[in-house]
Amino acid sequence: MRSENPSENQEMADVTEASELLREHASPVQPGELIAHQIRRAARKAGLTASRAKAIWYGEARKITAHEMDALRKNRDSINEIRETIRTRRGAAGADGLSLDRRSALALAEFLTNLAERLPE
Repeated sequence: MRSENPSENQEMADVTEASELLREHASPVQPGELIAHQIRRAARKAGLTASRAKAIWYGEARKITAHEMDALRKNRDSINEIRETIRTRRGAAGADGLSLDRRSALALAEFLTNLAERLPE
């Protein structure tokens, strides 16, 4: 349903973008994990209340404030930057001749991935 009012269209687009960004904050999602747990984790990472995060998650928010959108985007950018740093360092460790058996390498990769997913809160 498209509105004739351009500001309403922008508000709908903002709610959609905010919902997508918030869902990114919920990762990593475990198989079978309840949506409510994902919403609470995303709310914590984004600095939102659980009820506000739920409204954004389901696209029920009428409006997204500039402060909320900035926080969601900043957190996403920070997380992406951390992930890239970890990927680069993980690759550099292999290039520097760090020799790990497969089990240790997988454990290290899992640790670094979990670290990247948890930061920043």
